[in-house]
Amino acid sequence: MRTPYVGSWNFTVQRELPGHFSIEVGYLGTEGVKLLQSRQMNQALLANANHPIAVGGANGVPVTTLTTVSSRDINARVPNLGFSSTGLNTVTGNGHSTYHAFVFTLNRRTANMFLQGAYTYSKAIDNNSGSTTQDLGNSNGNQLDTNVVRGLSLFDRTHRLQATYRYEIPAFRHASGFLHHALGNWEFGGVSTFQSGLPVNFSCASCPSNLFGLTTGTLFPQVVGNLNQLRNPGDPQQFTGSSAYNASVLAATTLNPTGTTVSGLNVFGGPGSESFTIGGPGNGTHVGSFFGNLGRNVPQGRGPRQEQWEFYISKNVPIRESVRMQFRTEFFNLFNHPNFAVTNSSVGTASFGIFDTPVGNPRIIQFALKLQY
Repeated sequence: MRTPYVGSWNFTVQRELPGHFSIEVGYLGTEGVKLLQSRQMNQALLANANHPIAVGGANGVPVTTLTTVSSRDINARVPNLGFSSTGLNTVTGNGHSTYHAFVFTLNRRTANMFLQGAYTYSKAIDNNSGSTTQDLGNSNGNQLDTNVVRGLSLFDRTHRLQATYRYEIPAFRHASGFLHHALGNWEFGGVSTFQSGLPVNFSCASCPSNLFGLTTGTLFPQVVGNLNQLRNPGDPQQFTGSSAYNASVLAATTLNPTGTTVSGLNVFGGPGSESFTIGGPGNGTHVGSFFGNLGRNVPQGRGPRQEQWEFYISKNVPIRESVRMQFRTEFFNLFNHPNFAVTNSSVGTASFGIFDTPVGNPRIIQFALKLQY
């Protein structure tokens, strides 16, 4: 293992405009190299005439050479005999990530007002996004060919727009008597955020026994329809009782019978130029499925868009020259708009694609009284 490192670079241009406006346009980029990645290194290999696997030869057991593959002989095709196909979990430095972003910021400042709009158009790609609690994580799918699990990061958001604003109401500030005390020194502001949903890492709990000895919950399904039609149109709130995804586009991988030959693979199960046939020695049924062709975190399966409104209004009450009291009312999720995360991402389950996991809190109103001196 090598020490992970990150490289960052950026280029921005700033310009002051008439009317107290200023803009900033730029590009941001980062790269993470030799990042921690957990992998199941004993995933079973595929066998054919070009890559035979010898079985037996100890304690009087005759040697058998495997040139076909079956879900029955997984333990004979693992790289390290004596360990199961999921029994060697290894920490490697094979993780890699990139991030590229176009950023645009517009500001306006006056004596009574501050306004900022910030837009980011970005793309984050990696072969393992870790988890929310640690850097180390395990990607689903093929554990021995990490090129096929390179895709959008779990935290990737294509679009993100955030508006920040504050306005001190000038009316009645210099009035006298009741109008000044009741209607003067008010201000309001807030932060509004609009962003793309997060990518969804689809799995296939209904997939049949695979030829690599991996658990079905970590496998990707098969694309059987038009992937661009995976998302059903409509507002995210429509899918709290029905699926947001077109179930006819994805399916479980095929359980191939004896004699089936699949081409275009390598011995690790990834893309290649060789062919592998289902079969094996002895009596009994020889079957098995290969990896599904759905990629990791495909953009067509991105989760629902999200928005958040935070707002406040406050009243300042001068007491002395250096002392004032402020009464403040804050609204979190002002319009009580629900945001959702996709947790039902397993193809073949009854809850597939149903948004039943809210993100954030419902509307919260908070009052505060503060003495400033």
